Amino acid sequence: MRRVRMSWTISKVSLLFALFALCPLLFITGAGRSGEWRTANGFFALQPSDVVARDTWLRQKIGTGELRLLKTETSLKGLRHERFQQYYQVYPVFGAQVLRHWKDDRLAWINGRFFEALRPHVVLPSVSEAQAVTAVERDLQAIRRTIVRGSLRVGVPGRGTVTVPRDPRVTLVVLPWPLDDPQRFYLAYQVDVVTERFWAYRYFVDAATGEVIGRLDRTYTQAGEIGYGQGQWYPLKLSIVPFGRVFALADVWRPSKGTLGGPYAFITFNDRNECCPDDSCLQDDHVGQSPTRQWSDTAEVDAHARAGWVDDFYFRVFQRKGLDGQWMPSIQVVHFCEDFFNAFFMDIAFPDFGIMVYGDGFPGLTYPLTAGFDVIVHEFTHGVTAATSNLVYFRESGALNESFSDVMAVVAEFLFEPQGSGYGQSDWFIGEDIFRGPLPLCDNPSARALRSFADPEGGGCDYQPSHYANRYLGSEDNGGVHINSGIPNHAFYLLSVGGQHRLSRMTVPAIGRDKAAAIFYVGFTQCLTPTSVFRDARYCTAAAARALYGPTEEAAVHTTWDAVGVPR
Repeated sequence: MRRVRMSWTISKVSLLFALFALCPLLFITGAGRSGEWRTANGFFALQPSDVVARDTWLRQKIGTGELRLLKTETSLKGLRHERFQQYYQVYPVFGAQVLRHWKDDRLAWINGRFFEALRPHVVLPSVSEAQAVTAVERDLQAIRRTIVRGSLRVGVPGRGTVTVPRDPRVTLVVLPWPLDDPQRFYLAYQVDVVTERFWAYRYFVDAATGEVIGRLDRTYTQAGEIGYGQGQWYPLKLSIVPFGRVFALADVWRPSKGTLGGPYAFITFNDRNECCPDDSCLQDDHVGQSPTRQWSDTAEVDAHARAGWVDDFYFRVFQRKGLDGQWMPSIQVVHFCEDFFNAFFMDIAFPDFGIMVYGDGFPGLTYPLTAGFDVIVHEFTHGVTAATSNLVYFRESGALNESFSDVMAVVAEFLFEPQGSGYGQSDWFIGEDIFRGPLPLCDNPSARALRSFADPEGGGCDYQPSHYANRYLGSEDNGGVHINSGIPNHAFYLLSVGGQHRLSRMTVPAIGRDKAAAIFYVGFTQCLTPTSVFRDARYCTAAAARALYGPTEEAAVHTTWDAVGVPR
């Protein structure tokens, strides 16, 4: 059975850009006391006595330097979340994080992953950073990729250019390996590289031998004015700026930390279907432009206006300040390549801003990917995940990453678009607005959407399981990130609207979409760690439900995960 292999795509074009991941996940199993389930590496303290004991342990680890504060964030209803990184001597331990959660300045719960018996095979590198990068280059040659070096100059309307360094970024880490069942701890170089066409990878290279261990996918001040344009489905207002004798698609109305050289929250570029040779699509002559305040390019209109909607959505609903919680700006690129039925988010090459890229799909068969508001929310949300839980894009953590983007896409769509079954309306599908009709490449010949929350098995372009017992265990699609995301997607659907799972026959009480969205937002962004699995998501959302609303909602969350078969 053919599967969706990348975000939004099943096409022959997407196969040219397929990303490969070799790194499995750390799977947490087993149960502890009634208030704390745990193994040697993972734990979840819920009951007051367990929380107090775990907090004492945490403070000891902070005192010894084994845990160091990464960030503190607030979310909803008085919740505050502290994320700590485990260190071995001076080296961060990949994927090992502990989170401490406060409700109205009182301890609510503590969870995370920590390796007590950590013994790296070496403690000093025998190969250099340059040798590690060379090993990465050799591996990339096998998939016909080339590292991009030097700096990228991004054209900024009215400010010339912003220079962004793109040389490989190398960090020494302690790497538990394999991630799903660690048998050994490597001292490894984490090498983040960018290749042509904005593709990016994270490599791990043994610091003792120089051999590749694994690879992960990752991929001024001037007065603002208002422009107008016709999107694919409805007219939209645009935040624009004067740019010489024309106007440009740059948003100065929303907050920005200024890392694009000025107060720009968003800038929208047009690749003109050229596949961005020599990064030309990010030069100032490719910024979306119009001689008047009226725009005619529907893809530019949809991407630019609705990126602002997503920013507004996260702030209005979750009080979140942009991608990273500190008003990080972002860039959109539309009309990317030809016949490119795909969209993606990438930040590894751009640590100070995110980049969302959208293709036009297949002429005559689809609309541009920007026609789907849920597509835009989905890609933006990958940036939110990257700045919070940073879920590894492989197997169950990757499926959680994809699911959270889908969940937020549906929630935002219901907020901004009228409910219905037509184009430009909100529903429980993903990508329905980009289909002109059924796609011949779909497993489901009658499909009019990429994915369905209500019927993952039969309602989307390709099959997705709705129950954990039927999860995909193969290697395609980065271990099934777009396939198995149907399981948490359906859990969210049942929690929101209620109903009986057709396979497990379990009935889930409805708590409403708004409550379910808040629970998933806090659980996914402020509780999960990079290598979390479905069971972690279960306990994180249950803890969030109890902290936000109470035991009734907590019980409903456990029921919905029971219904889709995720184990306790």
